[in-house]
Amino acid sequence: RKNIGDAKSLIDVADGAMASQTKLLERVHELALKASNEILGDEEMKAIQEEVDDLLEEVGDIANETTYNGKKVLN
Repeated sequence: RKNIGDAKSLIDVADGAMASQTKLLERVHELALKASNEILGDEEMKAIQEEVDDLLEEVGDIANETTYNGKKVLN
């Protein structure tokens, strides 16, 4: 029973982390569509790129920092 509980907890941790990553990547997708479908100036495109860079960094951070019992789960 303990092993089953541990496995469920591990899956819950991984699932939560991946759900967070999914939300961030959905925002990246929205920004990519905006950048490709609208006529934007250089400053607007720069702002979009900066937000995309920040979002992707956060996705990587989640992958690198998500742990369960001291062990990395996603990386």
